[in-house]
Amino acid sequence: MNRLKLWLYALVVLAAVAGLALYASTDLVARALGDMDASLRAAADRAGYAQRLMAAEAAAVVQLAARDDGLARLAGEAAERAGPPPRGRKRPPPPTAAQRAARQAALEKAAQSALQTAARALSVTLPEGFGFAAANREGIADRVQAGKGRSGRETAAFLREVASGKLRRTTLRVEETLWLVVGAPAADGAAVALYLPYDDRWAKGLADATGAEVAIQADQVRHVGTVPAESILPAAMEATRASGVVGVGSLPRIVPRLALPVKVPPLPLLAVTAPARRAVAVPVEGAAKAFVILSLAAAPRLEPAVRLQWIALVGIAVALVLALPFGLWLRTEARVQIPEALVEAAQRMEGGDLSARAPALAGKLGTIASALNATAEAAARAAVATPDTLGGAYAAPETSASAFELPLRSGPGQAPTPAVSTTSKLDGGELLGDSFRAEPEPTFPAPPPRRVPAPAPAPAPAPRAAPAPPAASGEEAEWEDVFQDFLRVRVECGEPAEGLSYEKFRVKLEKNKDQLVQKYGCRTVRFQVYVKEGRAALKATPVR
Repeated sequence: MNRLKLWLYALVVLAAVAGLALYASTDLVARALGDMDASLRAAADRAGYAQRLMAAEAAAVVQLAARDDGLARLAGEAAERAGPPPRGRKRPPPPTAAQRAARQAALEKAAQSALQTAARALSVTLPEGFGFAAANREGIADRVQAGKGRSGRETAAFLREVASGKLRRTTLRVEETLWLVVGAPAADGAAVALYLPYDDRWAKGLADATGAEVAIQADQVRHVGTVPAESILPAAMEATRASGVVGVGSLPRIVPRLALPVKVPPLPLLAVTAPARRAVAVPVEGAAKAFVILSLAAAPRLEPAVRLQWIALVGIAVALVLALPFGLWLRTEARVQIPEALVEAAQRMEGGDLSARAPALAGKLGTIASALNATAEAAARAAVATPDTLGGAYAAPETSASAFELPLRSGPGQAPTPAVSTTSKLDGGELLGDSFRAEPEPTFPAPPPRRVPAPAPAPAPAPRAAPAPPAASGEEAEWEDVFQDFLRVRVECGEPAEGLSYEKFRVKLEKNKDQLVQKYGCRTVRFQVYVKEGRAALKATPVR
């Protein structure tokens, strides 16, 4: 494997790991946001239920308080003084302002006591900051006449409508606080009203019940809720414009929960967009442009996604750092471009064309080219042309002979003769001859009989010469003669001749013949016995 392949493989693996981490973190973010939306929808339903429950409890308390005997007695006395006098009696003088105020104060005190008694009877807990109002006819008239401010006018109008005999519920803004107001008629034209605030206590109770952060948003009302105004204001503005759950802001950096001895700084969420909050607005019943804002911070729920991303990122970085020394240590496979001229020259030399020459090159290729050229020149110098005549035809010049030896196994009682590998020089190159050891024979066979008559003896002894290449039908007879000569020369050289059969000798000759015919493309091969270094050997000459 070379260095480039290693780095490509490492990059592919690390890219796959990064892709899986991104996919997993995206899935975690989507699941977390989906869970947040489901929680906020449930919280919105709970907020509507909490408003209706508060209104129902207030209506029950105020209706029971309106039937209080003390409250009815005070209301009846006020009505008797305000009505026409009995027959025969003079109308009493009109009450002074102080008297009217005293009667109104007594009526309100009786109303407060009646409301607390009714709440205890109904097992309803009234908040510490609850408000109330009670007025008879003259008190309602005084309120209407005074009518100071928007809240004063709204309260007077509300009490007058309730005194007419109607149970009424509304939401009023009084002193920068949003109030749920429920009124019930009392005896003799009086009215009793109970004020329950949408305050921090109510918001905290709703937050504990829903698990969401709660804030109340309304015109001319101070901030009420479980989160700071600057944190919830963007969410409140966005939620009041939408009809469902919305995302607000951008997710800040998050400190992942990691068991490390060092402090980890806040880290961002990578390649995934997420809001800072999810929020939903629930209208306050009975009030225009007043909303209960429910929201959830996304950071605590998206921390697992941030932790996963950064663990994967650190792991990839560590893998790259560890792989860098290994990648630098790994050796690169060198791709050598071999010139076509060099390849062509080598192919020609392989085919037997000793005139082919490799081009002059530089570097290691030049060394190879020089070696090829030197080998071809040596082979050309070793080629010797020898004429041969057979039936008047000119035979191709024979190549320098290849010598090989046929070792024999020593006879009984003698140490075995080791197989000898002989070499021959053909075309200037060294060729390794085949090693040969005769198989053990039960008897030492005699040389096979000749199948053709031996040639007539020459009138005068002549130097030993290689016989002419025989015809295809006379090749067997020639090999038999060579075998007899080989045995004779071995005896003359003091070598044992026992244990060598003609069949094994013939197999050796046929094998060498096939090799030389294939190598030189000659017609046949002629074998000749000669003495080499005091031992009998054979010389093979190609014949074209």
